[in-house]
Amino acid sequence: MKKTAIRATGLAAALATAVTLSACGDDGDSVTDQISDGAGQITESAGDAADRAGDAMGDATDSAGDAMDSGMDKAGEATDSAMGMLDGGTTTATTADGTEVTLEGGIAEKFNELDGELGDLVSEPTEVGEGMAAELEEGTIYWSEGTDAHVVQGEILRVYTENGGPTGELGFPTSDEESIDGGWESEFENGTITWTDQGDGTFAEEITMN
Repeated sequence: MKKTAIRATGLAAALATAVTLSACGDDGDSVTDQISDGAGQITESAGDAADRAGDAMGDATDSAGDAMDSGMDKAGEATDSAMGMLDGGTTTATTADGTEVTLEGGIAEKFNELDGELGDLVSEPTEVGEGMAAELEEGTIYWSEGTDAHVVQGEILRVYTENGGPTGELGFPTSDEESIDGGWESEFENGTITWTDQGDGTFAEEITMN
């Protein structure tokens, strides 16, 4: 009986030793150490993911801020343009068919300055390019924020219109029509149109680009 008990005790001890040895890594680290190392790696990975998420959120916030700034700039430009139109006040004009129209800003100021010289207003001002145009019976008032309001009339208006008007190569007028030796002249953003006597009593236009 004693020999059997001793053998059983020895077997149990050997089994315990084998379990302990198998629980150790090749470098002698315990399972607990290996689990601890694994947990540390998981924690580091989670930290890296959090950093990347934070960077992505920062980039998204910057993009949203840039978009908002761009929108505010455009809104400001639109407001400035509207204020430019209102700088000259308002006036009421009656079209040839009896319709009352309210003119604003530079167009209103130029219309009052003409005092009927080019006839009645034909219709309400319309948008053209980056400005406005108000057609009169004998000419047209053009306005833009960069050029203010000026009149183009007569044969020069015809030539100007045939060449695209404000949306053509010449751009908006920068002065009213002026008398020159032998004819008339109008200046535009990108050139000049003249209507002059050719020396034999006939008139012809000339377009000079800047």
